Amino acid sequence: MKLLYLLLSVAFLVFQTQAQDLKPHGSPTDCHRKLGICRHVFCNLFEITIGYCNRHHVCCRRWI
Repeated sequence: MKLLYLLLSVAFLVFQTQAQDLKPHGSPTDCHRKLGICRHVFCNLFEITIGYCNRHHVCCRRWI
């Protein structure tokens, strides 16, 4: 019985990590909701990365 619980928990963790791999990146709309702006690859000076707009753009917000 303990072996069954162990196998079920391992299967659950495997499926959960696979689902996280398929998780889409953020969107520009999500970035603007967080009061950020999309920039290519890196944020400017005095900005922090708060998320992603797509595969090649990051969501930045001023921290000062």
